[in-house]
Parts: sequence; structure tokens; C-alpha cells
Amino acid sequence: MIDYHNMKVLLESILLEDKLSDLQSRYSHIHPDTIKDIWNNGVPSNNQGKYIDWSIKENTKNHNPSRTKNALEIYDRNKDKIGKFNHKWSVNDLESITHPFTDEGKSFNKKAEEGTSIHYEDSDIIIKQHSNHPSAVKAGFLHVDNSCYDNTNEPGKTQWCVSANSEEGNSHFNDYTENGKHPLYTVENKKDKTKTAVVLNPNKNPELRDEHDKALKPYQVIYKHPNIINSDLGNKLLNMGNTKEILHKVPVNASENQLLKGLDDNNSDVRSATVSHSKASEQVLLKGLDNNDSGIRRAAVSHPKASEQVLLKGLEDTHWFVRKAAVSHSKASEQMLLKGLDDNNSNVRRAVVSHPKAPEQVLLKGLDDNNSNVRRAVVSHPKATEQVLLKGLDDNDLDVKKAAISHPKATEQMLLKGLEDTHWGVRSAAISHPKATEQVLLKGLDDNDLDVKKAAISHPKATEQMLLKGLDDNDSGIRSLSNERLANMKKDS
Repeated sequence: MIDYHNMKVLLESILLEDKLSDLQSRYSHIHPDTIKDIWNNGVPSNNQGKYIDWSIKENTKNHNPSRTKNALEIYDRNKDKIGKFNHKWSVNDLESITHPFTDEGKSFNKKAEEGTSIHYEDSDIIIKQHSNHPSAVKAGFLHVDNSCYDNTNEPGKTQWCVSANSEEGNSHFNDYTENGKHPLYTVENKKDKTKTAVVLNPNKNPELRDEHDKALKPYQVIYKHPNIINSDLGNKLLNMGNTKEILHKVPVNASENQLLKGLDDNNSDVRSATVSHSKASEQVLLKGLDNNDSGIRRAAVSHPKASEQVLLKGLEDTHWFVRKAAVSHSKASEQMLLKGLDDNNSNVRRAVVSHPKAPEQVLLKGLDDNNSNVRRAVVSHPKATEQVLLKGLDDNDLDVKKAAISHPKATEQMLLKGLEDTHWGVRSAAISHPKATEQVLLKGLDDNDLDVKKAAISHPKATEQMLLKGLDDNDSGIRSLSNERLANMKKDS
């Protein structure tokens, strides 16, 4: 009698072996045992094929299969609420996105819910009011259909400092809102999912920001979200400065002729409103780039719908901040970025290497720049590769080397290389890195600089073995610090 169950198990086993063999062949530069470990321990067992390439990518940066598997399992359980999986995410991104669905995140969610209320809603927009920091953090997440979703510094999140999920973000929120007294508002378009942040603190300048944290004028917010004028918040915007006068000359539903006419207005605010208008065509923007006011030209080249022709023309502008706006645009191509690296102004070149989509070729070229601020921006880029960071460690500028060794993606190889640097500041930064391994810390304990050894002893990952070694140090401060940490270790055990 045929045992169909055993036959099914055998067939599944053969298919899995074939899949594993195929992966080991495709990733021949990675040891086969590493691929097998990621296959067995780095992806959910019920969805290995879907996530394996992403997991290999992330574990190649820092081998920790259980971490990727855990994050993926939380995502899988909540994917209907989170949305489409983005293979551009890092494991840090995924953990941030799935955090609200963990036990710790659920407590955070409750606080966020308590701090969130609806200020206004209709068929086109929803305005939410956020009176605490957890609410502001959640407000910073973007819908997958938002055109900025993939091109902010942290994909899927706005760049608002008040929405950063950190102590610094909490401090910014409390500062701008006076601890929630003057709340953060978010305005979201229900159709295209564009989102705007507004804080109207009477003791500070009004804060109106787009997803990239770019400052907006009241009329620009109204152009993005016309129905906002039906709300109390919209009325406040209407009554700010000369907003009503501008909207009278360049209304929300302005025609092409009205926009072209607006560019001839004597009032620069009207001309600026014209090139900021959601209906501004390529013809309008190109005409705006011929304006003698550099602020108008910058506004034209910064328009979300700016075409390649508009951006290329902006790159030829005589004023550096117009050229900077061109290379900072989300639609800037690799060709434009490379051209921007040849600019004679360092602010333009720094904007190029800070672009969220700057490819490795652009970053490597940026490391040859004669300005240290440009090179430091390169090694601080979230997408800086190991090759870029290793090259940064060979830089002759101390701040560039420290930025490279402090990068979140720094590997053990990089940290060990940093410990060979002649400057104690670089060695100390290597020892203080969150990813410093036992090998790195032990090497730091043998350093001839007191501050480097202190950093090793103070590291959260310092083991009992290291602290015992610190007790034999020639310096009384190192011995005292080691003794203190050992005592605390025993208390906690």
C-alpha cells in the first residue's frame, strides 16, 4: 500500500533541497553554510521563498538570522494593516514599522491613540490633531501610495523631526508644541495620500512642512489641500499675512492663462505662488525659471511635478541655491547628480551626496571631493555601502573618519580597522559603536589611550571577562570603573 503522507514529505524535502541548492548557486560569493543558516533560521518557515532574498541581503550586512525572522513573522501576522512589503526596507526599517504590533508597541499605540483626535474630515481630506509624542510618531508614517514613500531618508516615513521615534524627537515635539499645548496637525489627502504637518505656536514662527520637511507657505498648503479652508485650521492659514490677496490673484482652480499672468505680477509672493501651484504646467515652470528673482526660480525647480527639462535648466542657473534645489529634487536622475558633483559650489555638491537616491557611484565620486563637509555627508548617507565607508576611513580628515566609523552599517572589519587609526578619537568612536563585538572591545582594552579604554569598559556589551581584565589596568580610573561595572553586574544577576 502506498504511503501518500511519507511520499508528500519526501517530495517537499526534495523541492526544498533544490531551492536551497539554487540559492547557494546564485549567491556563490557567500559560504553555502551561511545561506543554509539564513534559509533555516532567517525567514518564516511558511514563507521562505517570498522573503529569502531580502533576508540574505540584510544578513550579509550583519549576520543575525533570528532578528530578520522575528521581524518578518510580526510583519506577516499584520501585513493587512501594514501594507505591501518593500524589499528596499532594511531590517531596522522593518522593526520600526512592525514595532506598533509588538507588546511594547501596543502600549505605545494606546498612548498614541489617546493623543490623537480628528480636527476635520470630508470626502477629500482628513485633519488630525496630535497632542503627544507617540501620536506624532505614528503621524509620521506614510501611506504606500504617497509619492514620497520610497524617497525620504527613512522609506515609509516623513522627515519631520517631531515624529522621530527617539529622545531627540520627543524633545523636538515638546519644544515646538510646548508639550502639546499647541498641537501638531497633519493634513492628509485621501486620494493621493500627500501629507502636510502644521504647528501654529504663537510664541514661534508657524511651522508648515511637507513630507521631506521642506517649509511651506500657507497658500502652498491650501493648494495641496483645497478643502482645508473649510476647517478652523484652514481659516487660521487664510488669515496669515497676504494669503487671501495671493489666492484672489492665483486661485486654487487657476487656469493656465491665470498662472502665466501671475508670473508677470509685481508682487514676488504672487509669482512664487504661481510656480508653486498644483496645476503649474511645464510651460509655467520654464517661464518661472526665466524670472529675475532667484527665489521664484528655486520655487519653480522645486515643484513636485518638475520635468527633466525643468531640472536640467535649473542646473544651469547662476545662483547656487537654485542648482541645489534641482539636485535635491526627488526626480533628479543619476546623470543630474553626477553633473551636480562637478558644481563649483560645495553646498550643491553636498546636496547631491545627501540625496536619498544617490547611488554608490555618486557616493564614491563624492569621496574624492576637496571639501571635507561633502565627504562627511557621503559617509553619513543612510545607504552608504561598506566600500564607501572603508574608503571614508582612509580619509585625511578626522571628522570624516569619525562619521564613517560611527555609521549604523559599520561592520566588525571596519571597527577593527578604525582601532588601527593614529587618532584616539577615531579609535574611541570604533569602541563606542553599538555593534562593537567582543573582539573589538578586547582590542580596545589594549589601547594606549585612556579614553579609548574607558569607552571599552563602559560599553553595554562589555563582558565580565573584560571587566576583570580592566581590574589589572595600570590606571586607577580604569580599575575603579571596571570594579563599579562588575558590582552593578552582580546586582542585576
